[in-house]
Amino acid sequence: MIDHNSVLRTATHLKRCAFALVMAFAPAPSWAQPCDAQNQKLFTPATFVQENQYAGKIAHRPFGKSSAFIEIIENCAVVARKPELEFVISNAVEAHNDLEKNIGVFVQVVRFQQRDQADRITLYRLQGWLRDGRSLGIIDDQPLRDVTPIEFFEIHDRISLGNPVDEKIQIDGTKWHAQPDGGIYSSLSIGAAMASPDVRQYASDGTAIYSNRLYRFQPNTGGQEGVSFTVRTNGTRRILIQTVSPNRSAFSRTIEIQFAP
Repeated sequence: MIDHNSVLRTATHLKRCAFALVMAFAPAPSWAQPCDAQNQKLFTPATFVQENQYAGKIAHRPFGKSSAFIEIIENCAVVARKPELEFVISNAVEAHNDLEKNIGVFVQVVRFQQRDQADRITLYRLQGWLRDGRSLGIIDDQPLRDVTPIEFFEIHDRISLGNPVDEKIQIDGTKWHAQPDGGIYSSLSIGAAMASPDVRQYASDGTAIYSNRLYRFQPNTGGQEGVSFTVRTNGTRRILIQTVSPNRSAFSRTIEIQFAP
């Protein structure tokens, strides 16, 4: 007589063994590989925000704004762990026309934590932004609790200027998407770019926190400080940073931050 329970247990065991064997030989994801990039250390930080060759690039400031040098990150970088890391984006770009006094850039910081997180989407946008010609209130790194990361990306797949389906992307009635005051492009025009595969592939990872930020800056006229932002590292294993700016391909990039042992 066949013991069906025994057969089922054996089949389950074989499946587990097969899965373990596949995973053992599967290539590790790119972010799990040690970062061996040879990034440029620039000992004249002011040059970074003045020369067009650096436009849209992201640099790490090891010692904050007073750093004697910055590290320009092309793909990835290994940094010393600190409570906060400081970065700067080069704003060495020209205005598209005389009407463009300010430019918006989307910065998405993905922090992979030690354990699953309750609040996985946060929004940030300070003063100086408009929606339908009206000034918007400040959203200062507040959690978006009614939208999951998967839903966030699905919504942004559909968002555009002609289809502003962002009713759920708001905090206490204040919508997040906007146009910089003095600017000519709205963040609604880069909705699909905000759902880049580089970052959305981790939407089901409960340890991933998505900090979605809109920053406003002036086209560079020389001597400016660039677009500065900080990233907290408490409990963080690694970081991805994605940037996008409307009609400026130089700002479309994703970098990875690893921590030194």
